[in-house]
Amino acid sequence: MLDDVPADVTVFAVWEPIVEGQAPPSAAIVASLDDPRVQQWWDPAHVWSDAMREAEAKSPELPQAPWRTGETDEGLLYDVVAFFPERRRWRRSLPGPVWLVGGLEANIPAVRERLGATR
Repeated sequence: MLDDVPADVTVFAVWEPIVEGQAPPSAAIVASLDDPRVQQWWDPAHVWSDAMREAEAKSPELPQAPWRTGETDEGLLYDVVAFFPERRRWRRSLPGPVWLVGGLEANIPAVRERLGATR
């Protein structure tokens, strides 16, 4: 998908265990995101999920907790795509997202459109 997206995008792929004891993603899964604009992290302490919970609270007009374990606000955020304001400096916390959708695979057409993909 990223082959058709303009160059000025940065993608953060954050992998985290959803069930206790879950292993990091395999080398094959990590290698599937081999675009140089993609930065990948393994987050066993769920730091990113906690930061996203705070960030989504800054954007109350967006659906909240769309993909959380247990379907509760306290659940772990998973399988979401978030877009943040362009050229916004992230300081102590993430800014509120300008777009947030759960279910990456189901929303690939919308993600491609949002990214300005050429096909």
